[in-house]
Amino acid sequence: MRTIREVVNLALVGVWFGGIFLLPAKGQDVVVFKNGDRLSGTIKYLDHGQLIFSSPLIDGDAKLNWRQIARVESERVFQLQTIAGERFLGRIGKSAGSGESADELVIIMSDSEQKLRRNEIDWLRQTVAGLSGLLEISVGGGLSLTKSNNQKQFNADGGVSYETPGYRAAFSFSSIFTTQQETVSTNRQNFRLEFDKRLSPRWGLGALGDFLTSQEQQLDLRTIVGGGPTYDAIRRERLNLRLIGGLVWNNERYDVGATVTPTENGLEGLAGLYVSWFRFRQWNLDSTLFVFPSISVAGRVRMDWNTSLKYRLIRGQSLWWNLSQTVNLDSRPPATLPGSDYVTTTSISWSFP
Repeated sequence: MRTIREVVNLALVGVWFGGIFLLPAKGQDVVVFKNGDRLSGTIKYLDHGQLIFSSPLIDGDAKLNWRQIARVESERVFQLQTIAGERFLGRIGKSAGSGESADELVIIMSDSEQKLRRNEIDWLRQTVAGLSGLLEISVGGGLSLTKSNNQKQFNADGGVSYETPGYRAAFSFSSIFTTQQETVSTNRQNFRLEFDKRLSPRWGLGALGDFLTSQEQQLDLRTIVGGGPTYDAIRRERLNLRLIGGLVWNNERYDVGATVTPTENGLEGLAGLYVSWFRFRQWNLDSTLFVFPSISVAGRVRMDWNTSLKYRLIRGQSLWWNLSQTVNLDSRPPATLPGSDYVTTTSISWSFP
């Protein structure tokens, strides 16, 4: 377990320093409204029908209605996605010969240009200077103390993702350490690697690598590697739903004190979904559900369910309060080991950009 803890600490340090030194490129952006008014400043991102914009003339970040904007102009590099699911990477310019009220944007890419109507664009993000893709970083932590039984719980989580129009790669982790008077300390760590290759606006190929240690289940390490096709079933302004199916290889190594076979291997099916729901301006809900029906062990089905509810503490800023729930279920756990494990945590997190 000592090695796992060291990896968690290194991951936290790396995420924090990455967020400090990787900053967006500087420049002046222009937003042109349908009534002809212009506003200069910095475009942060567009999502869920709102353009987040900062300007010296505004106290804090402004939330601009995307439907009221005719055009934006910027020398920065953005990644955009259309409602149809197409993605582009380039600068946003003005259509040649168009008037101030033209409802059209030109995406200036390295080898071509693409004209898009303003209402065709689903979201846009600014890339980091020097990178050809979209970088996102998040890190969070929480601490709870209980006087009656002298229980202390520390939890940390974070992640890094990098996305281009053709693929997305992501790493995430969560770690929980619990100590209590006159009882054995417990801990749980989970690391996940994901890779998605886009084949079309809705279809892709996904790869998953998941690594779990859990003292509750006496798991020294569970390693899951596999993947399969993905499909974006729903892609709307406030709701996204992605499906994945395929096969995974499961290797389970149990603690030396567990009265089971030390190592077990098996082939499992994979059925999963990713849900993102943006019901309110300050609230985000993300949930993933994976079901693993065993092919090697008849009748065995495992399930991993992770849900995170996030509340933005300061409007326009990337500081969040998080409530997270993790559930692991196993219909046929080895011998007398528990068939379930669940964790609920709260934390404060920061994300970039």
